Amino acid sequence: MESPYGEDLDLFRGSVRAFFARDVEPRLRDLEGGADERFWKDAASAGLLGVVVPEEYGGPGADPLAMVIISEELGRSPAGAVLGSCLNSDMTTMFMLLYGTEAQKRADLIYVHAKLAPRRRHG
Repeated sequence: MESPYGEDLDLFRGSVRAFFARDVEPRLRDLEGGADERFWKDAASAGLLGVVVPEEYGGPGADPLAMVIISEELGRSPAGAVLGSCLNSDMTTMFMLLYGTEAQKRADLIYVHAKLAPRRRHG
């Protein structure tokens, strides 16, 4: 059965699932109080923050459905019970993209994405 998301988003799903299995699930006890700094750094390194930030603002410019995939995979993982919807905090990025001024987008999206979610280099 073919996925309704398409090949690119299916590959993204695989990387999200691998992130939870590799970087989060082994640390569930450490994360019982919620997401810690290491979690946010690991999520940024995995490319899971600011996924919809357009390239012109320093982001990857992913399809907004990438946020849906992150939510689905968080719900699938045991980490979902501990972290809840913390990665959905990225949804505020959509508000900035839709309703922010150009100056706000240039200042905030570029700053946040550069500091929290540097692009991963693929060899």
